Amino acid sequence: MLILNNISKSFNAKPVLTDFSSSLESNAIYRLVGPNGVGKTTLLKIIKGIVTQDQGTVSLNCGSPLKSSASYIDGNNRSFLHRLTVTQNLVYFLALNKQSKNKYMIEPLMEEFKIAALANEVFSALSAGQMQLIALIRGLLEQPKLLLLDETFANIDQERAQILANHLGQFVGDSERTVILCSHNDSLPLDVTGTIQLG
Repeated sequence: MLILNNISKSFNAKPVLTDFSSSLESNAIYRLVGPNGVGKTTLLKIIKGIVTQDQGTVSLNCGSPLKSSASYIDGNNRSFLHRLTVTQNLVYFLALNKQSKNKYMIEPLMEEFKIAALANEVFSALSAGQMQLIALIRGLLEQPKLLLLDETFANIDQERAQILANHLGQFVGDSERTVILCSHNDSLPLDVTGTIQLG
Protein backbone atom coordinates (compact mmCIF):
# COMPACT_ATOMS: atom_id res chain seq x y z
CA MET A 1 0.00 0.00 0.00
CA LEU A 2 1.15 3.54 -0.84
CA ILE A 3 0.24 6.11 1.81
CA LEU A 4 0.26 9.84 1.04
CA ASN A 5 -0.24 11.90 4.19
CA ASN A 6 -0.89 15.65 4.17
CA ILE A 7 1.28 16.41 1.14
CA SER A 8 1.81 20.11 0.46
CA LYS A 9 4.01 21.79 -2.13
CA SER A 10 4.43 25.39 -3.28
CA PHE A 11 6.52 26.95 -6.02
CA ASN A 12 7.52 30.60 -5.61
CA ALA A 13 5.04 30.92 -2.73
CA LYS A 14 2.21 29.63 -4.94
CA PRO A 15 0.53 26.51 -3.49
CA VAL A 16 0.26 23.59 -5.91
CA LEU A 17 -0.73 20.85 -3.46
CA THR A 18 -2.29 21.48 -0.04
CA ASP A 19 -2.71 18.79 2.63
CA PHE A 20 -3.36 16.04 0.10
CA SER A 21 -3.83 12.56 1.55
CA SER A 22 -4.67 9.22 -0.02
CA SER A 23 -4.08 5.49 0.49
CA LEU A 24 -3.56 3.34 -2.59
CA GLU A 25 -3.82 -0.44 -2.60
CA SER A 26 -1.44 -2.85 -4.27
CA ASN A 27 -2.53 -4.93 -7.29
CA ALA A 28 -4.34 -1.86 -8.62
CA ILE A 29 -4.34 0.78 -11.35
CA TYR A 30 -5.31 4.34 -10.42
CA ARG A 31 -6.09 7.24 -12.72
CA LEU A 32 -4.87 10.66 -11.54
CA VAL A 33 -7.28 13.34 -12.76
CA GLY A 34 -7.82 17.07 -12.47
CA PRO A 35 -7.53 20.30 -14.46
CA ASN A 36 -4.19 21.55 -15.74
CA GLY A 37 -2.08 23.16 -13.06
CA VAL A 38 -3.50 21.34 -10.03
CA GLY A 39 -0.30 19.41 -9.33
CA LYS A 40 -0.71 16.02 -11.02
CA THR A 41 2.85 15.89 -12.35
CA THR A 42 4.17 17.39 -9.12
CA LEU A 43 2.47 14.67 -7.08
CA LEU A 44 3.92 11.90 -9.24
CA LYS A 45 7.38 13.44 -8.94
CA ILE A 46 7.02 13.71 -5.15
CA ILE A 47 6.11 10.01 -4.97
CA LYS A 48 9.20 9.13 -7.01
CA GLY A 49 11.42 11.48 -5.03
CA ILE A 50 12.29 13.79 -7.92
CA VAL A 51 10.58 16.71 -6.13
CA THR A 52 10.61 17.17 -2.35
CA GLN A 53 7.34 18.08 -0.67
CA ASP A 54 7.21 21.05 1.72
CA GLN A 55 5.34 18.97 4.25
CA GLY A 56 3.72 15.56 4.59
CA THR A 57 4.98 12.01 4.14
CA VAL A 58 5.03 9.36 1.43
CA SER A 59 5.45 5.74 2.52
CA LEU A 60 5.29 2.31 0.95
CA ASN A 61 4.67 -0.70 3.16
CA CYS A 62 6.56 -3.26 1.06
CA GLY A 63 9.76 -3.03 3.07
CA SER A 64 11.74 -1.44 0.22
CA PRO A 65 13.01 2.15 -0.06
CA LEU A 66 10.41 4.22 -1.88
CA LYS A 67 12.77 5.89 -4.35
CA SER A 68 14.17 2.58 -5.60
CA SER A 69 10.70 1.00 -5.68
CA ALA A 70 9.16 3.49 -8.13
CA SER A 71 9.65 4.19 -11.83
CA TYR A 72 8.48 7.52 -13.25
CA ILE A 73 7.89 7.72 -17.02
CA ASP A 74 6.78 10.89 -18.78
CA GLY A 75 6.55 12.18 -22.34
CA ASN A 76 10.02 13.72 -22.20
CA ASN A 77 12.65 11.54 -23.90
CA ARG A 78 15.67 13.74 -23.20
CA SER A 79 17.18 11.25 -20.78
CA PHE A 80 17.76 8.73 -23.57
CA LEU A 81 21.11 8.63 -25.37
CA HIS A 82 19.97 9.52 -28.86
CA ARG A 83 23.10 8.26 -30.64
CA LEU A 84 22.76 4.76 -29.21
CA THR A 85 20.43 2.07 -30.48
CA VAL A 86 17.20 1.16 -28.73
CA THR A 87 18.70 -2.00 -27.22
CA GLN A 88 21.88 -0.21 -26.14
CA ASN A 89 19.77 2.41 -24.36
CA LEU A 90 17.69 -0.17 -22.51
CA VAL A 91 20.75 -2.18 -21.48
CA TYR A 92 22.45 1.03 -20.32
CA PHE A 93 19.56 2.08 -18.09
CA LEU A 94 19.25 -1.40 -16.60
CA ALA A 95 22.95 -1.30 -15.72
CA LEU A 96 22.58 2.24 -14.33
CA ASN A 97 19.81 1.00 -12.01
CA LYS A 98 21.77 -2.16 -11.12
CA GLN A 99 19.15 -4.36 -12.77
CA SER A 100 21.18 -5.96 -15.56
CA LYS A 101 19.59 -9.30 -14.68
CA ASN A 102 16.42 -8.10 -16.45
CA LYS A 103 18.10 -7.87 -19.88
CA TYR A 104 16.36 -11.09 -20.90
CA MET A 105 13.03 -9.20 -20.81
CA ILE A 106 13.97 -6.68 -23.51
CA GLU A 107 13.30 -8.86 -26.54
CA PRO A 108 10.00 -10.35 -25.30
CA LEU A 109 8.63 -6.92 -24.40
CA MET A 110 9.58 -5.44 -27.76
CA GLU A 111 7.93 -8.39 -29.49
CA GLU A 112 4.81 -8.01 -27.35
CA PHE A 113 4.50 -4.34 -28.34
CA LYS A 114 5.24 -5.23 -31.98
CA ILE A 115 8.37 -3.10 -32.25
CA ALA A 116 11.05 -5.82 -32.32
CA ALA A 117 12.26 -4.44 -35.66
CA LEU A 118 13.42 -1.28 -33.86
CA ALA A 119 15.94 -3.08 -31.64
CA ASN A 120 18.98 -1.92 -33.61
CA GLU A 121 17.60 1.46 -34.69
CA VAL A 122 19.35 4.59 -33.44
CA PHE A 123 17.07 6.22 -30.89
CA SER A 124 17.11 9.61 -32.63
CA ALA A 125 15.58 8.01 -35.75
CA LEU A 126 12.40 6.93 -33.94
CA SER A 127 9.02 8.63 -34.17
CA ALA A 128 7.51 10.27 -31.08
CA GLY A 129 5.19 7.29 -30.56
CA GLN A 130 8.04 4.80 -30.88
CA MET A 131 10.13 6.76 -28.39
CA GLN A 132 7.22 6.69 -25.98
CA LEU A 133 6.88 2.92 -26.27
CA ILE A 134 10.59 2.48 -25.56
CA ALA A 135 10.23 4.72 -22.49
CA LEU A 136 7.34 2.55 -21.29
CA ILE A 137 9.36 -0.61 -21.86
CA ARG A 138 12.21 0.96 -19.90
CA GLY A 139 9.85 1.47 -16.95
CA LEU A 140 8.47 -2.06 -17.18
CA LEU A 141 11.98 -3.54 -17.31
CA GLU A 142 12.68 -2.09 -13.88
CA GLN A 143 9.80 -4.20 -12.45
CA PRO A 144 8.94 -1.51 -9.89
CA LYS A 145 6.47 -1.76 -7.06
CA LEU A 146 5.12 1.61 -8.23
CA LEU A 147 4.84 2.52 -11.91
CA LEU A 148 4.08 6.23 -12.39
CA LEU A 149 2.94 7.13 -15.90
CA ASP A 150 2.65 10.83 -16.78
CA GLU A 151 0.94 11.31 -20.16
CA THR A 152 2.75 8.27 -21.50
CA PHE A 153 -0.07 7.17 -23.79
CA ALA A 154 0.43 10.28 -25.93
CA ASN A 155 1.37 9.53 -29.56
CA ILE A 156 0.71 5.79 -29.15
CA ASP A 157 -1.68 4.21 -31.63
CA GLN A 158 -4.84 2.45 -30.48
CA GLU A 159 -3.54 -1.06 -31.14
CA ARG A 160 -0.47 -0.61 -28.97
CA ALA A 161 -2.47 1.28 -26.35
CA GLN A 162 -4.64 -1.82 -26.02
CA ILE A 163 -1.55 -4.05 -25.76
CA LEU A 164 -0.19 -1.78 -23.03
CA ALA A 165 -3.51 -1.80 -21.19
CA ASN A 166 -3.53 -5.60 -21.23
CA HIS A 167 0.09 -5.72 -20.05
CA LEU A 168 -0.56 -3.31 -17.17
CA GLY A 169 -3.46 -5.46 -16.04
CA GLN A 170 -1.14 -8.45 -15.87
CA PHE A 171 1.62 -6.33 -14.33
CA VAL A 172 -0.45 -5.49 -11.25
CA GLY A 173 -2.38 -8.76 -11.21
CA ASP A 174 -0.64 -10.80 -8.54
CA SER A 175 2.65 -9.05 -7.83
CA GLU A 176 1.86 -6.42 -5.17
CA ARG A 177 2.34 -3.62 -7.69
CA THR A 178 0.52 -0.34 -8.19
CA VAL A 179 0.21 1.79 -11.33
CA ILE A 180 -0.73 5.47 -11.19
CA LEU A 181 -1.36 7.13 -14.53
CA CYS A 182 -2.13 10.65 -15.60
CA SER A 183 -3.58 11.05 -19.09
CA HIS A 184 -5.75 13.52 -20.95
CA ASN A 185 -7.11 10.59 -22.96
CA ASP A 186 -10.24 9.44 -21.14
CA SER A 187 -10.90 6.67 -23.66
CA LEU A 188 -7.87 4.56 -22.74
CA PRO A 189 -8.82 0.87 -22.68
CA LEU A 190 -7.83 0.33 -19.04
CA ASP A 191 -9.49 -1.53 -16.21
CA VAL A 192 -8.95 1.17 -13.58
CA THR A 193 -9.36 0.34 -9.88
CA GLY A 194 -9.92 3.88 -8.69
CA THR A 195 -9.52 7.60 -9.34
CA ILE A 196 -7.33 10.13 -7.54
CA GLN A 197 -8.94 13.54 -7.88
CA LEU A 198 -6.92 16.74 -7.63
CA GLY A 199 -8.37 20.22 -7.85
